[in-house]
Amino acid sequence: MNKKVILSSFVGNALEFFDFTLCGVFIMTLSSLFFPTSDPKLSVITGMFAFSAAFYSRPFGALLFGYLGDKYGRRKILSTTIFLMSLPTFIIGILPTYDQIGLFAPIILIICRLLQGLCAGGEYNGAAIFALEHAQDKKPGFISGIISCSSVVGILAATILGNLFLYDDAPTWFWRIPFICGAVLGVVGCFLRRYTFETSEFLEFKKINLSTAKEETSYRNYISPFIVSIATGALNGALSYSLFGFFNIYMAKFVGFHALKGLWCNLTGLLSFALFCVIFGILSDYFGKHKLIRSAFLLSFILALPTFFLLNQPYVISVLLGQVLFGLICGSFVGPTHHFLHSLFPVKIRYKGVALFCIGITLTGGTTAIFLTYLIIKTQNLYAPAFLLMTYALLFKTSLWLLPQEKQP
Repeated sequence: MNKKVILSSFVGNALEFFDFTLCGVFIMTLSSLFFPTSDPKLSVITGMFAFSAAFYSRPFGALLFGYLGDKYGRRKILSTTIFLMSLPTFIIGILPTYDQIGLFAPIILIICRLLQGLCAGGEYNGAAIFALEHAQDKKPGFISGIISCSSVVGILAATILGNLFLYDDAPTWFWRIPFICGAVLGVVGCFLRRYTFETSEFLEFKKINLSTAKEETSYRNYISPFIVSIATGALNGALSYSLFGFFNIYMAKFVGFHALKGLWCNLTGLLSFALFCVIFGILSDYFGKHKLIRSAFLLSFILALPTFFLLNQPYVISVLLGQVLFGLICGSFVGPTHHFLHSLFPVKIRYKGVALFCIGITLTGGTTAIFLTYLIIKTQNLYAPAFLLMTYALLFKTSLWLLPQEKQP
């Protein structure tokens, strides 16, 4: 196992998600500075649109970099994505406000978010492919869990650092520091990746007869894995972004839990998510990725209702247990996911095939907080989100039946 490759993949992916998340942490500040209106609520809504733009460019980035990664190599593309993520982060950090340059300010901000989404689409799965191909079946579950964990670490770091710079008496320019720091750290990530080398699997593939390879890897033979890749991303997005983006809203607006206490409880949930990603990744090395994927489906289906029952209790310990339980659900599924998807595709189309995962993420992740909030308001049922998540789990399980018998979990 190449430790340098694992380190570069972990750090690079964490930095990508650090940069990607900062706009969400500073959404209130960015809204007032770049989308000022007479109505503060409208300003926040337009700011949320700018933030969500990255979700809708993410699948295009996955498809673009997936194609390039399969054609030119994993290392080149991953070096490109981390640089291109750092650039818009730096631009946001120094961008003049609406009062200074008018409409150019929000336009440039949205363009930066679109570019960040493109890069995130190419990075997350690409980093896992790069590390797993280097590992050559040596502890692939552990590597899968580590890469999944790195994205949560990046989100946690952005959330914690961002909140340190969000206090009432902070200078008006203080919010810019985390963005500039993120850009600088991105340069460090570029250097780390420059000192790695291309995977042997990809290099061996480049040596074979391409006409033979084309016949062996016809896209028509992989329609069912493509569908499974999208379904996996959909369940991943529904689970992950419930914990990232919805739980704070749920606790504060519907349960009546104190907002600050809810934030700290949610950080506990995120920490448990990161930890369980690694644990379940390791377990997939011992018990097999298929058995772990089956177990993850059962956990997400069976434990969804108990989680929301715990979150609805008026005790901090109950809410903490609910957050940790949901971290377990998320980690059990997300941890072995890379290991599972990696095995569905041959080298020639692996980056493209796994990249379809981001279409599923966009379908659910970008809309989870809004849709679940609407669902509660419409049904007046605080357990409605649990039933929706159970439905996503069933859809994922149904997609697995499309796989050939030998590849079914």
